[in-house]
Amino acid sequence: MRISKHEKKLEFNQLPSLMLNFFFEFNIIFFFVLNVSNAQEFESDLILVKDNISVGNFIEAELVLNKILKKDPSYAPAHVLFSKIWLLTAEMKKASESANLAVRIDEDFRPWWDELNDIRKKIQVGISKMKKQDYVFAEEVFSDLINRYPAYPEMHYYLGLAKYKQEHYSEALGNFSKALDLFPDYLNAQKALINVKKRIKK
Repeated sequence: MRISKHEKKLEFNQLPSLMLNFFFEFNIIFFFVLNVSNAQEFESDLILVKDNISVGNFIEAELVLNKILKKDPSYAPAHVLFSKIWLLTAEMKKASESANLAVRIDEDFRPWWDELNDIRKKIQVGISKMKKQDYVFAEEVFSDLINRYPAYPEMHYYLGLAKYKQEHYSEALGNFSKALDLFPDYLNAQKALINVKKRIKK
């Protein structure tokens, strides 16, 4: 059976289209395999990050998270863990920024953003009450936050400030010391501890 010139031309014209389809299919499979591989690697890295966070090794945790985000800046779980590290190191602004970024990437992380926002608002209420010299109310706010989030040093620091303002220096000393137990490099708590020790000595 002879193939006409028209049919030959048709077959020839279809070749680029077939090659293009193959190229796209190959790319889809390649990137799917790559994403699965990255996801598995990231999961093991996240376990390592959580282990480091649990023992207070925040520098190592940050290094691993930065490595993840260098490979994939849109990996939302890494931004969430960064947010939690910032909370554990008394960096509320950075914690909010990381949580906000995670939610913009993936709405599934909105509950964490909402929880963090609630913490931030309550801290602001406590600070506002201290400025108005309503120290008892401020104490209640920060004590409630400590009951819910005992690992966050900022709550202990602010409770210490409320105690300090009322000249309850021994109690304030305990709160500032606790903040530093949780995060030894907490500069505000270091300064507050020096000040309260001077008051106690007088």
